[in-house]
Amino acid sequence: MEPPYYSLRILHEIFVNPLSNNGNKNYSDSDSDCGGSQVLNLTRIYITKHQRDVVPLIEKYAEEWQETGSPIYRPMWWLSPEDPLTFAIDDQFIIGDEVLVAPVVEKGAVRRDIYLPDGGFQWQDSQNAQVFDGGTFLQDYPVPLEAVGLFFRRR
Repeated sequence: MEPPYYSLRILHEIFVNPLSNNGNKNYSDSDSDCGGSQVLNLTRIYITKHQRDVVPLIEKYAEEWQETGSPIYRPMWWLSPEDPLTFAIDDQFIIGDEVLVAPVVEKGAVRRDIYLPDGGFQWQDSQNAQVFDGGTFLQDYPVPLEAVGLFFRRR
């Protein structure tokens, strides 16, 4: 049985949402009423990834926010204000200056268009380590149900 699409995409929000503190509760398989053990297992994976990968970034950029006023979650144009395409994108964002998040926002989708802003740097896909030049438009790029579209900025 395929896990419910909506439940898994909610997990993506848990992965990148700085206010999620869902790792403090112990769940059992009987607690899951929205997809069974597969969704529960993916939930555990995303909570672990959130605590390991996202929380340190948020802490790092929270300090920067206190010092400079720069937001933690930044619009696409933040890194590439000369790139006009970045001003038209409202379904991607950047955590600090180093992680681009391109969540799937269409029901049932497992692919999406992703724009990697230009600025003299490259972007590395977190799923397969493939590296792309900034200014690249990835059309119909695969973002499987168990994944989040994350790209790490490389200099």
